Amino acid sequence: MIQTVEAATTKGKTVRIAGVARDDVKLARVGVAGRRVDMVGGTGRFFAVVPIALGRNRGAVTAMDASSNKAERFVLVTWKRDIPEIEFGTYHAEVIA
Repeated sequence: MIQTVEAATTKGKTVRIAGVARDDVKLARVGVAGRRVDMVGGTGRFFAVVPIALGRNRGAVTAMDASSNKAERFVLVTWKRDIPEIEFGTYHAEVIA
């Protein structure tokens, strides 16, 4: 079982994904976005700082136990620019030649 956020929004180029992985058999490894990450002191807790692209990003968190059973959970991260949404309204131009 993997516990982590399902979705997050950030204004930066990276996001920190943290969570916990548990299993009734010993966990062998945990990965975030295709990268192996270390678990904190054998507790199953983990975190990773992952680079993201502008817009929506979908990354997988995977855990594998000693028997090669695999669990996977997807996290949706949205990178929004730090530019405010501005409503400009309707403009007209008059051209005289």
